[in-house]
Amino acid sequence: MRSRLLALEPVLEEGNGGVLCKQKSVGSAIFGFSRTPTEFLAEALTLVHPFDDPSIARDLLLRRVFNNLNLGPN
Repeated sequence: MRSRLLALEPVLEEGNGGVLCKQKSVGSAIFGFSRTPTEFLAEALTLVHPFDDPSIARDLLLRRVFNNLNLGPN
């Protein structure tokens, strides 16, 4: 698996009347790992959705979300 640059955040400086961006300096860089679609799917299938944990959402909330998605708003 290879790392990949996802985003660059520039250095911001406050000046007279606003915020200036320095073009040639980077405040931070965000890196991630690229995966093939098959690798991504295999990893995604190992994750647990937050609603699958019964302690997250009560039955009443789950019923109302289900009804709203299936029947539409009243």
